[in-house]
Amino acid sequence: MQGKLIDAHVAELGPAYEWLRELPEGEVRRNGTALVDFVVAEKMSWPAAPPGEAIGCLVAALENAQDRRCREAILAGFTGWYTSLTADARPAFLEAFPSLAPAAHDLGTTGMQRVVELTNRDARMLRPIAAFADTTGDIIRSVVGAAKTADAETIERLAAMFPVAKVEQDREAERLLERLDTAAAALPLVLRIAEKSVSAAAGVLKDLGGKTLDADYLRWFEQLVETMGVRANGWCLSKLPGLIKKQGKEKAGQVVDTAVEVGRLYGVLAAEALLEGKTKAARELLG
Repeated sequence: MQGKLIDAHVAELGPAYEWLRELPEGEVRRNGTALVDFVVAEKMSWPAAPPGEAIGCLVAALENAQDRRCREAILAGFTGWYTSLTADARPAFLEAFPSLAPAAHDLGTTGMQRVVELTNRDARMLRPIAAFADTTGDIIRSVVGAAKTADAETIERLAAMFPVAKVEQDREAERLLERLDTAAAALPLVLRIAEKSVSAAAGVLKDLGGKTLDADYLRWFEQLVETMGVRANGWCLSKLPGLIKKQGKEKAGQVVDTAVEVGRLYGVLAAEALLEGKTKAARELLG
């Protein structure tokens, strides 16, 4: 008698409770109960039901979301995101997605699809991306955009260099992060410069943004920054592209290699003098 009454009661309450009735006892059922309570209490639409092992992650994500729009975005998309992941990527998603949850609405459908693709490519990507969830919409979208051509180690380095507390206190850091996706291929170079000066890195990123960036150019730029610091920026931005165009990559590579060696043996100013053609030998090299 009691069982029939409960079944009738639950059937009348709606599809969420019908779904809950089918869950096995134990942790999955407890997580399911928490999910139903949350959705019903917030008067939200019942989503596509997530797999049992993902319910706890969804509940944690909803609890971390900061407003109703974000919670609605999570409920609408979660099951689709999760089922689009490979088996190898799912454990990392379950662990890190609650941290990313505050940015779900800011990322939107396109941004979250990119997150899924990145996680499928390398599951290590999600945790450092999620580290930017509590910044701004512009920043988290930019980070996800820049990550499409980066490896996991580079994104981990980015997150380590720019913790949320630093971003909140440093307008230059915020400006830099907002523009990362305008020159995604240059991310390793930008981080190398940012180690020395965030302001200089933001300036270089502004100059490179939107341009087609050759891999050799970026590599040579980074080599000169390693040798000369931010003093290399001006020459690399104004002179190196012209050198490559007029005299070819073989010559440009010779110039860069020579400047790096001069810097190693005689210091930054000697390398700078070579690039600026301040001696007869340097002018002969530069052509």
